[in-house]
Amino acid sequence: MKYRLLSLAIFWSLLAGTVPAGPDFLKNPLWDGGKAELTVYRASEMRYGTPRDAEVRHILVKESWNDTLGVKADRKGDREVIKLNQIVSVPTGTYRYEQMHSLFVDRATAGTVKFSYSHHDACGNTFKMGRFSAGKLALTWHTYWDGEGDGARSLAWDARDHLYEELPLLVRIWAAEKPAFPYGLRLLNPQMQSRLGTPGMAAARAEVATVEGLHHFRVSHPGGTDVLVVDETFPHTLRSWTRADGSKLTLRKTLMLDYWNKNQPGDEKLLE
Repeated sequence: MKYRLLSLAIFWSLLAGTVPAGPDFLKNPLWDGGKAELTVYRASEMRYGTPRDAEVRHILVKESWNDTLGVKADRKGDREVIKLNQIVSVPTGTYRYEQMHSLFVDRATAGTVKFSYSHHDACGNTFKMGRFSAGKLALTWHTYWDGEGDGARSLAWDARDHLYEELPLLVRIWAAEKPAFPYGLRLLNPQMQSRLGTPGMAAARAEVATVEGLHHFRVSHPGGTDVLVVDETFPHTLRSWTRADGSKLTLRKTLMLDYWNKNQPGDEKLLE
């Protein structure tokens, strides 16, 4: 098999500490067709040190955005965003983990605008939210754990900084933009958990090789190395994601549809 590195198209911009804006991906007319990309994965999620068969779906869709309220606008908003919802359902013995992470990025710049995360299991509920502006991440949380029930803090945020949960979208942007690799970035520690932990940024390193029409992105961080595989051609579908903790997603089905109108008995067969 032949390996080849992605081109050095924007080498100097990376040296300047910027990350590609991703117009080739985010601005593609595919996202203007009034439908969402809904992807279903075969999944194995690690819980309590044991891999569990899980249900994972990703939804990618364009929305109009209200900057003041930080929510989807009913009509023409202040900007357009691309939303990535990651929906995870994991059985753990007598109960399930139900989780969803919503990520919103500015369509013009690929800058992160907001994230929200909800979690519930048989023990309780957790909610986290982050809003991004003026070089800051304003993080708030409400968990059911003693010592971290309700709180807020601010973190510095720049063009090199990303959410760990942003990786499934970020690698698709990289596949379209073809930046120079390897290079350094920083990741906020994973937020898809019921506990708050210690929010903070950590150095990471991204590399890529292309093998028979697939980009293999390796992202190394303090927790280990994640490997994300996407198609070389647009829309750079995420084929698999193997995480450092042993969890893995493998593509089962992807389709473009107005899922919000597919809510009648029998419509679930679209996902089979």
